[in-house]
Amino acid sequence: MELEQPTGGLTEGDSNVVLFSYAPAAEGMTVRRQHNIAFFDNCIEKYTEMGGKYQLETAAYDFIQDENGKTVGVKARNTNDGTEYEIYADAIILATGGFGANAQMEEEYLSDEYYPLSGEWSMVGMRQNDGAMIQAAIDDGAGTYSIGMCPAVHITGAADFLTQFEYHELDTYCAQTNKNTVWTEGDLPNYLGNAPDSLAVNTKGERFTNEQNVGFNGWMSGPTFYTLYSDAQIKEVEQRGIRTQPAYMQTVNLGACGWAPEGTPITNATEVMDAAVEAGYVYKADTLADLARQLGMDPAVLEQTVADYNAACEAGVDEAFGKDAAYLAPIAGDGPYYMITMRNYCYSTCAALDVNEQLQVLLENGSVMDNVYAAGLDCSGVLYSEKKPYVTYGGVDQGFAFTSGRLAGANAAAAVMG
Repeated sequence: MELEQPTGGLTEGDSNVVLFSYAPAAEGMTVRRQHNIAFFDNCIEKYTEMGGKYQLETAAYDFIQDENGKTVGVKARNTNDGTEYEIYADAIILATGGFGANAQMEEEYLSDEYYPLSGEWSMVGMRQNDGAMIQAAIDDGAGTYSIGMCPAVHITGAADFLTQFEYHELDTYCAQTNKNTVWTEGDLPNYLGNAPDSLAVNTKGERFTNEQNVGFNGWMSGPTFYTLYSDAQIKEVEQRGIRTQPAYMQTVNLGACGWAPEGTPITNATEVMDAAVEAGYVYKADTLADLARQLGMDPAVLEQTVADYNAACEAGVDEAFGKDAAYLAPIAGDGPYYMITMRNYCYSTCAALDVNEQLQVLLENGSVMDNVYAAGLDCSGVLYSEKKPYVTYGGVDQGFAFTSGRLAGANAAAAVMG
């Protein structure tokens, strides 16, 4: 297999490089997908050749311990017919993908000490990562490491999407989809929500970041933030379109793969925003105070936020967050006002159990939990800190999943075989 040249992270400060390897593509299939399928099939083939067995749709949910408190197996349940299993093993490796699909665990374990992270996060991808075995380990005395940190977030978007608006095809080619670019006015709230000349506030109605980077820094607000526009601004969009593509969409080439050319008038922008209000993810009110009350905010806080932001726009200097003056667009004119609900979409949580260098799960007192190992997002908190987010470039959790999984398997096999 040939290796491509290393690619850097999304921002200049990112120091990692990533190498991707590809197998030849089958007809009609992307090279990455073909490679992933071939890699997985080869692993399964060799595993079964060596006598390994696997059970699909069967989820472990608790540990089995002997009379001495030693972990000797797991309890599992088939998700289709409810059949219960007791599976005994000399070593158990947890690789369940974190607890991104478990709102209760996110509420309990994600920390508000540095940022308001506690609460249910929207997620991209499959939702089998319910954290059941992570919780079982904690219940049996396992320690955690950075479990309260921000989930793995690379995507910031509107809380919902409109499907009733027409799609338009352009002559430009999109490498992400291998097709010509298409766009729809129904995506307007999503693009407005990420626009660098917007005003973004947290659930208290306070500004929390430089909106030029809200696609990267939205996580600072926790699971949800809001983007505010006045009716006058929406009318401007009808005349001139969105002034600039959101920065992070430009960086990852999404802007060219799903939106109109810059400056395209969105003549039905008010209709779109009202449809989003009807759909329940955009809020509308004649005054800022009424808008704040709809969202459970203190009206005085939101009004002061807008006043301070407009003053910065008038002065051309954003002392609070340092936004470039070119993107300081005031909330101009009278109502009605619109507030777009934005979500920080995560792949999963990043951190959970504490492990040592052999990937053995550690108890709260620092001793080893007998026969239990962890890999991937079940223990990747050892790489991070609760004071910082998951990295701004992609692939770190994937790389750790492969590396920790291989090491956990090798260490568990060595321990079992003596």
